[in-house]
Amino acid sequence: MENYAAPVRHLAIIRPRTTADTLRVEIIRKALHLLIALVPLLASFNLQATMALLASGTLFYVFAEKLRMAGRPVFIISNLTVLASREHDRGHFVIGPVTLGLGAMLALLLYPSTAAAIAVYALAFGDGLASVAGKLFQTARIPGRAARRSPAAWPASWPCC
Repeated sequence: MENYAAPVRHLAIIRPRTTADTLRVEIIRKALHLLIALVPLLASFNLQATMALLASGTLFYVFAEKLRMAGRPVFIISNLTVLASREHDRGHFVIGPVTLGLGAMLALLLYPSTAAAIAVYALAFGDGLASVAGKLFQTARIPGRAARRSPAAWPASWPCC
């Protein structure tokens, strides 16, 4: 019986061994993550079209990820997923893009446009900077992942407010 959770062989990349490798993966991840910052601009023109774009993009990603897990990679999407996935995500369904899309959709659905924009910008900029800072300072003697990331997220999120 074949292991469908194993990563596609030709898409597997060398696992990061140094802080520089880990930081490179994190920067790639966050560059993709920053694309969500376009959502408030798009929503200001047409909220329904933006919601449809987010929903269809999220569903397409789920479909592409299911195919990747089954050993049938989807052009560009599977390559980016493997390239940007963290070590603990390798060989598993990478859920990050799904939660990112759902988070942006929920912000647009639940909050007025200004508050939704703040939430999406905080997600795009604050979380991204916090994650990179967490990787840079992971050897610092600050207990816990959230404690290392939060001091970087606050200054990055503050201008969004």
